[in-house]
Amino acid sequence: MKELHVYQPANCIQLDSPAVNPTVRMLLTVLYELQHWLKAAPIVSRDTENGNTVCLLFRDCACTGEDLCQMFGSALADLSPRWKADLYGTEPCSQETVWYRFAREEAQCWIRESTLSGRQAETIQSLCLCLTCGSSHEAEAVQQLLQAMDWKRGLAAVEWECGDNLGGKSGRELPEPGLYCYESVFECPEAEACLAALSLEQKVRLWMAFLAEDRECVEFQWLYDAIARRILENRIEWELSLYEAMKRLGYSIQADQRRFMLCDGQGRRRYFGADSVRNSERALMKILFPLNLQDL
Repeated sequence: MKELHVYQPANCIQLDSPAVNPTVRMLLTVLYELQHWLKAAPIVSRDTENGNTVCLLFRDCACTGEDLCQMFGSALADLSPRWKADLYGTEPCSQETVWYRFAREEAQCWIRESTLSGRQAETIQSLCLCLTCGSSHEAEAVQQLLQAMDWKRGLAAVEWECGDNLGGKSGRELPEPGLYCYESVFECPEAEACLAALSLEQKVRLWMAFLAEDRECVEFQWLYDAIARRILENRIEWELSLYEAMKRLGYSIQADQRRFMLCDGQGRRRYFGADSVRNSERALMKILFPLNLQDL
């Protein structure tokens, strides 16, 4: 974006701050706190010209440049050794573009403000944060992570390959393998939050992993526990995802008041039990048959 205009230096701030090693959790934490402060969840895109840059657009927000630098200047500079941070906004009176650069040099952070006029901006609107990654491969992983981010919960469910490419570590220590990698701003996010972070398509693939590959994933333990405790969020989405998974696999259902029969894509009858020791089967049965006998 900086190529669009000819900028003039407007201000330079130097802060003393010890150097830190940028991590995935640090990146998520800074962005989580920034969107919460701005009260605007970002729209994430990737620069098509420069495949190394991921852009986050914060619409319909405003702040003073002084507050922005005071609150997030040091944190954005800490990211810059790995993810170079440039932030753009609009000065509302003159309508000129404001450009902030954040950098770290040993134990010092630098915040450089540039504008078209060379005058320091008091207020800026509609921010765009650009993160330059070390490679297009890493930028793709960052884009996938941030697009999957549930900003309300500070949590993202992504493919394991994405987490591995960023050198991240799941924010939740799993007792058994999960189908997805969970990156969070919190040390140990709750199971309910992890379930809620799953998209519809991710839920579909979770059901398909069980129905087609007989995989037992820790997500089914979370799902069954949430159903049993009556705290499952957006239950109808779990029904829809199961229905979609069955359609993709060619499953058929024959049901009336007296019988229920489930067949796979080859026409073979499938049997599952509510008393199974497998959480995947128990979760499936509770989705198909939500009522208990005492509810009838």
